[in-house]
Amino acid sequence: MDPDLVAAVLAGGEKVCILQILDDHSRLDVGTYAASSENGEETWAALQQAFAGYGAPVRVLTDNGLAFSGKHRGGVVETASAS
Repeated sequence: MDPDLVAAVLAGGEKVCILQILDDHSRLDVGTYAASSENGEETWAALQQAFAGYGAPVRVLTDNGLAFSGKHRGGVVETASAS
């Protein structure tokens, strides 16, 4: 599995982090979840839901994102918007 996070703004202005979990071999989307921020607790909950639906993977591949690095920032990372 290969989880990835991206910041987004909903129509009502609420900032969320979208977590997409892909099967690294087939590229099947085994879960897409909206979280309040990029943090380990919500990422782990999303992974557990994916595991419940598709079974636990042999390995989970991650980058050094905040949810996986042990660093705490407490909110959605601001990104420049494309105009």
